[in-house]
Amino acid sequence: MFNRTYKLYTYSYLGFGLKAARLATLGALETEGTEGRTFRSACLPRWLEAEWIFGGVKYQYGGIQEGEVGFEPCYAEVLRVVQGKLHQPDEIQRSSFYAFSYYYDRAVDTHMIDYEKGGILKVEDFERKAKEVCDNLENFTSGSPFLCMDLSYITALLKDGFGFADSTVLQLTKKVNNIETGWALGATFHLLQSLGISH
Repeated sequence: MFNRTYKLYTYSYLGFGLKAARLATLGALETEGTEGRTFRSACLPRWLEAEWIFGGVKYQYGGIQEGEVGFEPCYAEVLRVVQGKLHQPDEIQRSSFYAFSYYYDRAVDTHMIDYEKGGILKVEDFERKAKEVCDNLENFTSGSPFLCMDLSYITALLKDGFGFADSTVLQLTKKVNNIETGWALGATFHLLQSLGISH
């Protein structure tokens, strides 16, 4: 790329982004027609009744009225979204893992890392924070009602989806070698390369 050689692993996990995972966890993806239907989850506070627009569709969602809430039932819900459905490459098991986008945002939201500096976490740190948030759903205040679901999903994705150990180190950053990162940057590099633009 740009007259230099880089070793880079890339693989599309289309449909496993955080917002698509929310819909899958709520069961909204398997449902015909969402009009007048409220999707419920053990990952949300019992009192919650809200709506969310994603992909031009309005979804009604809320906490479950009966049954257990908290990390264990939430994790069971999100596990169904990832377990046995993701490619677990050997390459990423032996390499540095940089996490950005929602990994970064949720770590900032829960004060695990600094917004400006980023930080280094382990997979188990996401699980520990997910348990803390989910097991205190009724008392936890956040700008996002999906925080428990998001942290549980990130944990399941890292552990059961990608197969990382609890001790796997994650570098959470917005920059790699002082270059802003994001999925769109990789897509741009690919497009430029395919157009024959090398500078």
